[in-house]
Amino acid sequence: MRKSWLTYFIYVSLLFLLLALINKDLIYIPEIINPEYLIASLFFLFTGFICSSLPWQHVLIKSNNPVKLSDSLISIGLTIFSKYIPGKIWTIIGPAGYIAQKYNYSGSHLTSLSLDNQLIILWTGLILSSFGLFSLNGLEQWGLIILILWFILSITIFTNVFHDAISFAIKSVFKRNINISRLSFRKVIVITPYFILTWLLWCTGFYFLSQALTSVDLPFISGLGFAFAGTLGIMVIIAPGGIGVREGILVGYLMMGGLDAKEAASISIASRLWFLSGEGFIFFTALVLKKTYKK
Repeated sequence: MRKSWLTYFIYVSLLFLLLALINKDLIYIPEIINPEYLIASLFFLFTGFICSSLPWQHVLIKSNNPVKLSDSLISIGLTIFSKYIPGKIWTIIGPAGYIAQKYNYSGSHLTSLSLDNQLIILWTGLILSSFGLFSLNGLEQWGLIILILWFILSITIFTNVFHDAISFAIKSVFKRNINISRLSFRKVIVITPYFILTWLLWCTGFYFLSQALTSVDLPFISGLGFAFAGTLGIMVIIAPGGIGVREGILVGYLMMGGLDAKEAASISIASRLWFLSGEGFIFFTALVLKKTYKK
């Protein structure tokens, strides 16, 4: 990866982010009812983004590609807005490309690991979602969907079926033999707590955001709705960054928690700007770290 490639990558992702926000009209600032809860929500949000570099680092370590935590954070932070580029593939390529350049590791191998990282994020998100839906009596409506998606992800992560299919496709198209490796069951279980920690921090932040924007006392478990909405938002390929999808799911989840449709819609739309502030935080943190290391 050339040195200028990352710069162009950042510019393109920022452009698609701006276009997506304008097209969906999701730049919305609501009335703040409890400012202290908003401060708490931002604390957990920012902490969650910092901790999101831990799973990626440990995925690399367990695959004999050790990296510094700072480099893991930079690779995620500088490419965080790539999720808004249609196709989702750039979310996988971005962090892998930075690490490959910095450590001179195999780009194809790191891309495979980055894919596994994304899959485990979804897998753990669905696990947390099931607990939240169970507590709010939502499994009757969503239980079958979660079970099917979780089963598909489990097969994808823990067997060679998916990885072998990708290897075959690459061989057929590019006439190259590439072994797409995967993490073992034991390694995935060992690093799972890091993924769950990240989701829990974000979900806690979302709970406090909800309480900052409403006078209704919501159950704490309603915060897990963010894991549910975020997971399905990532899985919908046609919606860059899950824009529109995540908000719609959050409305239904918050209504199960006791809010009316109007308040739920207001909070769900506000959550986009809230989460975007976290993405901006990790992006600028990564920029500062990268410039510091250059000096």
